[in-house]
Amino acid sequence: MLRLISILVIITTSFITIKSTQGCTAFYLKNNSNHYVSKNFDWSIEDGYIFLNERNVNKSILVTEPISVNEFKWTSKYRSLTFNQFGKEFPLGGINERGLVVEELNAVPVKLKMNDSIRYLNEFQLTQFLLDNCSSVEEVVDELAFFQYKPVIQYLHYLIVDVMGNVLIIEYNGKNFDFHFANETGIPVLSNNNYEESLRYLSRFKGFGGNLNVINRQGSNERFVSAANGLKQYNNENPVQYSFELLNHVKQADTKWSIVYDVNNLSIHFKFHKCKKVTVYNFKPMLSLNNLNSSGCNLKKCTNKFSTITKNMNTTLLNNVFSALSNETGKEIDFNLLYKMAMVGNQYLEDSSNFIVIDELNELVKNFPDTTPLNFTEEFFHNLISWQNYDVIALGEGTHGTKEFCELKQRIFKYLVENHDFKILGYEYNFRKSIAINDYVINGTGNIDSIFQNESWIQNNSEVKQLIRWMNEYNKNRSLENKIRFIGIDNQLDAQTPIYLINYIKRFFPELALKSSLLLNQIEKLERISYHEMNNEEYLNRKNVFNQLLKQYEFYFNESYNIEPYQKLNVIQLIKSIINSHEFLYRLEKGENLRDKQLAENVINIFSNLPEKKLVLWAHNAHVAKNPDYYGHQQPAMGWYLNKELKNKYLSIATSFSKGQFKAVMLDKEGNDTQPLTCVINTEPPSVSTNSIFVKMNRDFALNVSSIDTSTQLYKYFDKIRPMIGIGDLYLGQPEKHFTNDRIINLIKAYDLIFYWNSTQPITFTP
Repeated sequence: MLRLISILVIITTSFITIKSTQGCTAFYLKNNSNHYVSKNFDWSIEDGYIFLNERNVNKSILVTEPISVNEFKWTSKYRSLTFNQFGKEFPLGGINERGLVVEELNAVPVKLKMNDSIRYLNEFQLTQFLLDNCSSVEEVVDELAFFQYKPVIQYLHYLIVDVMGNVLIIEYNGKNFDFHFANETGIPVLSNNNYEESLRYLSRFKGFGGNLNVINRQGSNERFVSAANGLKQYNNENPVQYSFELLNHVKQADTKWSIVYDVNNLSIHFKFHKCKKVTVYNFKPMLSLNNLNSSGCNLKKCTNKFSTITKNMNTTLLNNVFSALSNETGKEIDFNLLYKMAMVGNQYLEDSSNFIVIDELNELVKNFPDTTPLNFTEEFFHNLISWQNYDVIALGEGTHGTKEFCELKQRIFKYLVENHDFKILGYEYNFRKSIAINDYVINGTGNIDSIFQNESWIQNNSEVKQLIRWMNEYNKNRSLENKIRFIGIDNQLDAQTPIYLINYIKRFFPELALKSSLLLNQIEKLERISYHEMNNEEYLNRKNVFNQLLKQYEFYFNESYNIEPYQKLNVIQLIKSIINSHEFLYRLEKGENLRDKQLAENVINIFSNLPEKKLVLWAHNAHVAKNPDYYGHQQPAMGWYLNKELKNKYLSIATSFSKGQFKAVMLDKEGNDTQPLTCVINTEPPSVSTNSIFVKMNRDFALNVSSIDTSTQLYKYFDKIRPMIGIGDLYLGQPEKHFTNDRIINLIKAYDLIFYWNSTQPITFTP
């Protein structure tokens, strides 16, 4: 079972560590009755666009958590021009049609005290929200009274000016917004230190109450003083020219651009560091034009000619900026955040279909036979790949509750059993519980409906039980060595129920139970304890007892007992399951997820203890993928470990879809799991996902990923880390909420085969 909430590395606020010399300087200048706002953008990255943002557009806040009570939407009132580096809808600054200017600058972070009952704005959407909704400084203050602040990348503070010349400095103290009215202080300047701290520093200099001489030096407070002194010396010169001269006076080695807003005339004078001339963006003529929401221009092009900005261009901008940030800071790229920001910004941009990629994909894929997956022909499978070359074939599923996925995997398993001598099905299921299922498969013991009665809907459904019944039927009249077997490869919670192991040993190996009674008694007396409360001493004590029992039984079986391999596997694996579960639960409390590492170890252990050397795996796509970063922080998926161990003997297969129905649980109003429901996806897949290409094929197909020519555009498209729709047992109502680390993969490297359906049906339950 792939429970999204339990495995997800939630995106948290992670401020970018920048060099101390980096920062920005902004100020306001009045010339007669006209108002000007200026800013130097000092930063290591130069990529960016200027975007035209339209009126009457429905917008939504970026939510980084999978479940949040703070989701909210708004509709833009005003058209605006913004400078964006983190994609559309996440501006660094800009001006709206009512003459409100908002500009951000890096600030010193403070500790946030979040209140779950209050909506929040991130550092970039705060700028867009205010430009969308406010026409004056007064309205800004009124709006922000209803919000708290939650940055996603960098802690910022803001200089805001309206058409009346009101100047506002906004800073966040961790709990509330602080408002500083620069008209009252007489110092309409902002750099990177807290505004009040900068004012105190300024008071030490001549002309501002102190005795120190003003000297142009690097550093936030020094730039604040230089800018304030420059404004004090202003004597009605050309305001735009003077503003650029002052910006040049306080610029730094990493100044990428300089902006002067002519507020009253709604024009922007822009100087990019590599451009010879100043570019002027005249906003006023744009106000009478038709819808321009997809318009903008690349700041590096040194032009004011606007053109259509596509979803792909916006996503590429984000990719470039996140890559540059990763190089600058040494931190991993946060693809969760990258693609969530892209989806917010791409919402109203025009699509840019990659026709070459689609054409190349059309040439390569194989259409499904015109029948259900259970009836796919052997010829169809023969022509897909050389199955005989692999020892472990992993069958992935894009959801746990899709009928077509289950039927395909059942059909492939049958094909491999009947044609390529595979005899073991390793299932993403508890090993301890799988013993009873295997007993039914081998010997017909029990009733499959009774065995699954209290199990999860993921196993207790018609499609899975149909597979188990087929396995039992196949085994009839076959010798023991020719029978196929069902083995669970999971062990998450086994440390909480060691009594099953004890009872198993007493039942099948009573003489060994007597020899190891001291250790078994110790284990039986262990109290059930919360791993959240477990100290290191208790952890080590339990680990030692479990390991002693394992060593004792490995010795018995190797030296004294000649037993059937599967009985040996059962005992040894039951002990290892407890050991692994104990380690898994203890490490999980410390932020380390060992589940997939242990899944892979369990698979290898099956090889080590059984004569059969060919195995089919049944698990979620996320587990079978050769993904080096499943849980984030370089914690790989099971498929990555198996590929490392088995190399070209491991085959990874994914199933995917774009629209359709499937079974999953959802959350009720109290946040509890519902019963499994039939969920529906009927919207187009997000443009950032590989599904956006798949859906344009308008057919169901199989794709041999390993056969894609490296020189093609198709290969280049897939050879990037992108989201692919995938859902575990929980569905949150929107497919984009399931683009977590495990679903953001390099498709070329993650999978060898993909089976894709445009539309799917849910698994079925029997009474």
